[in-house]
Parts: sequence; structure tokens; C-alpha cells
Amino acid sequence: MRRRDRGPGGDNSRPGGDNSRPGGGNSRPRGDNSSAPCAQVSSSSSHLINHGIENRTISRYETTAVYTHPNAEVDIVLVHGLNGSPEKTWTARNGIFWPLDLLPGSLKGLQANVLVYGYNADVYSGRIDRSASDNFIHHHAQTLVTSLTLFRRGEGTFKNPIIWVCHSLGGILVKRALLYSNDVRGHHHQIYRSLYVSTFGLIFLGTPHTGADVASWGLMLQAMSDVVIPRRFFESESVLLRTLKKDSETLANINNHFLDIYQRFRIHMVHENHKTDIKGTKIIVVDADSASPQLPGVTYYGVEATHSQLCKFASPSAPGFRALSTDIREWIIEAPAVIHGRWKAEEEDANRRMRNEIQEHIFPLVTETDVHREDVPTAALPQYQGRLIAPRGKDTARWWVFLQEDDGVHGFNAD
Repeated sequence: MRRRDRGPGGDNSRPGGDNSRPGGGNSRPRGDNSSAPCAQVSSSSSHLINHGIENRTISRYETTAVYTHPNAEVDIVLVHGLNGSPEKTWTARNGIFWPLDLLPGSLKGLQANVLVYGYNADVYSGRIDRSASDNFIHHHAQTLVTSLTLFRRGEGTFKNPIIWVCHSLGGILVKRALLYSNDVRGHHHQIYRSLYVSTFGLIFLGTPHTGADVASWGLMLQAMSDVVIPRRFFESESVLLRTLKKDSETLANINNHFLDIYQRFRIHMVHENHKTDIKGTKIIVVDADSASPQLPGVTYYGVEATHSQLCKFASPSAPGFRALSTDIREWIIEAPAVIHGRWKAEEEDANRRMRNEIQEHIFPLVTETDVHREDVPTAALPQYQGRLIAPRGKDTARWWVFLQEDDGVHGFNAD
């Protein structure tokens, strides 16, 4: 990635994982999402593609950049869903990993970095069920915010606009992450607001915003699993499935709070039109009501695909890909100016809050003498009007404290 900017602080480290690399109701086209097997894509670790750099060494957890371009001004971030991974979720039966094999070429000369994020969403993992709690989504959201923020800061793309592509549970996780990012306060954690400030748009693929039937999840996961999973597991033991069931309290809380912020983002919600065939039983895993709750300003459409095929595109003509790539292309054009304005407003607000804190906590404790620029030593304060202040009852020290509109609050020790 090109080093464009830096967030606050100078620590460019990022979380673990093998992330190394060389440098309202709009309709969409529909069709059949089936894919016949064909030759696997190249297994080389990394090489140039479309003048960018591709990386096929994908970390199972946290953040991996699979495509970077030196002129990219936007980050596209993909987050998988239940029982998924940052590689298999986006890979079609013919081996096409579309975030790398299709997406960069579909942007028609526009440039963006493509990142994938991984977390433990294995519903049948014994470890996850013994250690998980009702705060499962919240804890994973915090990790997502931390991982992606530090990754982008380390790459110098801290203020790049973000376009999210989320499948299933991944959409719930991203919504919770944005809420957490928005709620962050305090100077030491201010960098984690960057995801909220930088987010331009979200594409939700089969996300169960209001939950789904536990039995449907169980049938689908049983079909995806290589082992036989007891029915009782899906009905009583899985924290993940409890979180995703219809009328889940966790989902309701996330949705209620997300209503306060969603209108600042471009949002497209996509639902499955094909039933999933599981040993002769055909089901819609996440119905349109849950995947596309009606909200003003949100775009909705269905794709002729099953729940698991919504996120797998075998070719540029696969159902749903043209719509998704067109959305992303348009957002790449629009996002930089919008997000630049939001960052400017964010920094102005931070400066105002800092000035208010100084006035509230420092000025009441001191005596003040107004001074003009001509009275101030030029070496200390060459071009600003300020205040000469001293702690009450003490004559041993004085400070120059002045407020500068652009850079916040500065102080100089006068004697």
C-alpha cells in the first residue's frame, strides 16, 4: 500500500497473522449462480496484477491485504459469516477467489486496496462454545476495530474511505464494530474512531439483521460440515446460533443503536432468492424480511442464488457480481471527497473539545492577564495573541498558553 497518511501516534505495529507482502428498493439483474468446476487459479504467493500487487497468502484470522495498489485511495474490506473464513467464503467451486481474481479487473481503471478479515465463526467448535459469552459479538467487534485500525495505520492508509462487503453474520459484526468505533472517546483511544469516520458504504449479503430460524441454520451447517453434529447442539449449546435466532435480544440492541448512525452511510442489502437444498429439504436460510429490513435511503435487491452462493462468484457474469462491482465502482468515485470532509469535521470537533477542556480545567485555577502579540517574546510566540497565566498563590512559574485554530492547544514555559 502507498503510505498516504498517518493516524495519531507513531506506533506502526499491527496485530498478528501472516499479512506480509512485497510492498429504497432498486432492482438488479438476476440469474443462476451455479458454477462448474474448472482449473484452479495460480497458487503463486504474490505478483503484479493490473499494476497492483496481489497476495494469496491469507491469514486465517485478523486482517490480510489480498490486493494493493500504490494509487489506491479506498479500502474495500470483506468480512465472512457463520462457519466461514477469509478465503473459502469468497471462493467459488471453480477456485475463483473473486476479491482478487475478479474485483480489481472490474473497477475499470479505478484503484482500491482489497482486504479480507477473519475471525472464529465456527459454530461447531467446542472451544468457542466453552469460552463464549453473551458478549461474543461485542468482543469480536472490538477485535475487528483494533486489528483493522492498526493495520491501516501501519500501512499509512489510516484515513482511506472504507467500503464493507459482509456476508451473513459478518454484517452483524461490522454493524457492532461501527457502533463501538463511534462510541470511542478519550485521547488514548481516539484512533479507533477512524473506522466510523472513514466508512462510506456497506453491502450486506444475506445478513440476518432480525435473525433467522435456528432449525434452518442447523440444517445448513449440518450440510456444510464433514461431521455429524447432534441436533441438541444447534438448539441449546451454540452461542452463535442463539445470537442469530429470530427476535434475538443481541440483534435487537444492535439494530436499535444502528438506527442512530446508518443514514450517514450508503447501504445496499441483498437477499437470497434460491432455496438451499439439503438432502431433499429446501429452505431459505435468511428470508427477505430479515436480510432486507425496510429503512429509508437503503437500496434492496435479491440475487438468484442460495445463501452460501451469495458471496461466491465464479465469473464476471455470475448472478449478483455485476451489481456488486458496479456499486463498488461508483462508491470509489464518490467516497474520497465525502470522507475527506468528514475527517476535516472530525479534526475541527476534536480541537473544539480540547479548547473547552483547557478552559474548563485550567483557566479557573489561574490568574489571567491579557497580552497582545507585540508584548510576547517573538521567539516564543511570533504570530499569535495569547494569555499570560500563573497559578494562584505562586510566583515561581508562569506559562504562555494560547489557542490556535488549526493545531489545537499549545503551551510554552516562560520562566
